[in-house]
Amino acid sequence: MLSTVIAGPGHGYDVGARMEDRFGGVVRSSHRHAHEHLRALEGQGLVEAVAPDAVREFAPSRSGRATGNVFRATRRGVEAWRDWLTGPLDETRATVDVLVRLRAVRPGDLATMRAILDAFETCVTCAAGHQPLLDADAALPDLLGADLTGAILDAQRAWIRDVRARLHDYEAQAG
Repeated sequence: MLSTVIAGPGHGYDVGARMEDRFGGVVRSSHRHAHEHLRALEGQGLVEAVAPDAVREFAPSRSGRATGNVFRATRRGVEAWRDWLTGPLDETRATVDVLVRLRAVRPGDLATMRAILDAFETCVTCAAGHQPLLDADAALPDLLGADLTGAILDAQRAWIRDVRARLHDYEAQAG
């Protein structure tokens, strides 16, 4: 929600709808609950509610609901968002965490995208190091579970390599 407000201030409904557009399928949240989340962020000092005419970069709500306050990020909110983007991933949900963070990055911010990939690669490497070594006499469910986990880790490593190559190609075309 915070990254959506940073991308552009808006009324609660509009911020929620933009969040669904940007993160739909990865983060489950309803635009109907946007005000609750925005009020929580406001309580933490990460966003502030101001009159629409106080926000120079504000565009009227696409929902047609032009009444009420507009939420915009505070300096503290932008700093917290930046720290979150480049901070460590939650190892128990690293795949979802990396997808959310990549969608939250400002377009063209390749350095932050690379930092997120580095953090994800660290999680994948750590997970691979925690894989038990099973012998042929292990129970079939254990062997199948280990096979699946190994395939997932291999796929994640391949995805990281592919993304790094795409970022390199993007940078070469842009520069």
